[in-house]
Amino acid sequence: MPLSDDEARDFGGFADFPTVSSLSKGRKHRFVWLSGAVRPTNVTNALVKFDLETKASLTWHEPGALPGESCFVARPGAVDEDDGVILSSLIQADGASALLVLDARTMAEVCRVVIDGVRIPSGFHGTFLSE
Repeated sequence: MPLSDDEARDFGGFADFPTVSSLSKGRKHRFVWLSGAVRPTNVTNALVKFDLETKASLTWHEPGALPGESCFVARPGAVDEDDGVILSSLIQADGASALLVLDARTMAEVCRVVIDGVRIPSGFHGTFLSE
């Protein structure tokens, strides 16, 4: 879908790893969660919720942090398309790895779990590690 200049600026002029609600897969949907950027940067450093109807977006960003791709998980019993959470791997500004949990409606941080002793590399998508 082509974006206007204003829409593209909402997530740094690029978007990658889009995902939709598991309730909407294979059907018409309103929301897309994706990786974006808060400039100046050449890497993904933000997670974005984009509304296909209103063209509005909500962005989660933390200076110095590098989130992975979004994974939508619906709340048990959810009816609304954005009723759930977004999970993402995260490299924090201090270099520690974490699991980030965001409210899928508001993109507000619900919690994060810091993973001691393990470093999850940036761009973990498609990477397989042996023990």
